[in-house]
Amino acid sequence: MVKENRMRDPSSLGDAIDLALDLPDWHRRHVVARAFLRAMPCIFSEPEPDTEQDNPVTQQHLLNLYRAGLLLAVAAELGPVAADTESLERLRLPGEGARLDICISAKNAARSAVVTTDFSTERCSELCLADAFGAIAKYESENDLDLNITFRKVAGDAMRGDISASSNPETLSVSNPLFSSLVVFPTMDRMFTGAGYPKISSGRTAGPDFLSTKFWHDWYWGILAGEPLDWELQRRIALIDDAIWEAGPEAVAQEIERIERLFDLEQEIAALKDMLPLRSALSSTSLIGDNGGPPLDDGVQRAVRGDFVLVWDQIEDLEAEIAKPEPSPGRLKTIAKTLWDVSLRIAAYCGGKIDLALTEASKEAGKAVVKWGAPIAAASLASQNESIQQVAKAIWAFVKTLPPG
Repeated sequence: MVKENRMRDPSSLGDAIDLALDLPDWHRRHVVARAFLRAMPCIFSEPEPDTEQDNPVTQQHLLNLYRAGLLLAVAAELGPVAADTESLERLRLPGEGARLDICISAKNAARSAVVTTDFSTERCSELCLADAFGAIAKYESENDLDLNITFRKVAGDAMRGDISASSNPETLSVSNPLFSSLVVFPTMDRMFTGAGYPKISSGRTAGPDFLSTKFWHDWYWGILAGEPLDWELQRRIALIDDAIWEAGPEAVAQEIERIERLFDLEQEIAALKDMLPLRSALSSTSLIGDNGGPPLDDGVQRAVRGDFVLVWDQIEDLEAEIAKPEPSPGRLKTIAKTLWDVSLRIAAYCGGKIDLALTEASKEAGKAVVKWGAPIAAASLASQNESIQQVAKAIWAFVKTLPPG
């Protein structure tokens, strides 16, 4: 419960942090997450090294920092997560300055985001906030930022706005933009799609290219602009095993690719199931004709009905296979081939190509256009068939992320 003697709009950052710690748990998590996420660009500061020990930012440093931000965002939006963070405990950059402060903040960000009995969530939140804003102040001094308003003031005002936000969870969310108005502030270039070095808004080099995939670009831009990636997808990536994170950026990129392709496949399966005729309708002895006329039970009608039953069988097998810890690439390829063959036949039945290069024989078969009655409507057949194809394509994309076998 918020203490009554606290000012609702404290002028000092210290008072703002104290007030944040008095907020209900869910509110505090959002304040901490959004404050840390605003400070993440501080990792890109590049002061001149004072000693030979002042090493530059490495790919692993960047990866760990982004992992901390991801954990914190997911915990704020979905609740604390059960994850190991041993690699984050060892996160440290030599020397002083914004980079060191934000790395220390990242450790406490992770501690406050996970389910643990080892650390005080409130204390970790306090340290995360203090070091994040310390990093912001140092970032300004280390980099001659050409801003209409100082980065520190913009971030501080945004934090105070978060603290004063309504008690309605929907008004304070990591799904909302980090800044209330469009300002010039350091961030990664949202248009980056390939190899090389990402840029910050000033055009300076942001740091080493640890992005074997553009996931991190898309993730941070989405957080920044209030257009986050799907939260279930973010949750799955946040829960990647510690051993994979410690293996380095390439291993993490491969695992993210596998998770993304599996997630895409699951989405396509769900969409197809919503579009398919119900099994109960397909198992009936005949389908009613147009306008309540006689049953449509000719050869083509029976063939299409049988193919839809086959699709349901394949989908059930597919869901069982991808639920396994180690899905069989061979079995998945077989299911994809069966679905593709069904799609080819259905395209031929209704006389449409539907994104398929039909054989001459298929084109001939396609002349037998069927009049569809309930529950299979002619207007929906093309979209159903397109969804079958999308599942097949998603299977093949997922298989590419699996080890041979």
